[in-house]
Amino acid sequence: MQRRLPLIGLFALVVFSTVARPSALLTFTLMAAAGAISRAPSRRT
Repeated sequence: MQRRLPLIGLFALVVFSTVARPSALLTFTLMAAAGAISRAPSRRT
């Protein structure tokens, strides 16, 4: 049970930060999309 506490705390922190700053979620999504695009340059031909 104690092993899940840090995970729950991190999840709560992410949810709180997302609710507090919705732009953070958008930034994270853009970063993830940029990472996916940079990892697959062969798609852009």
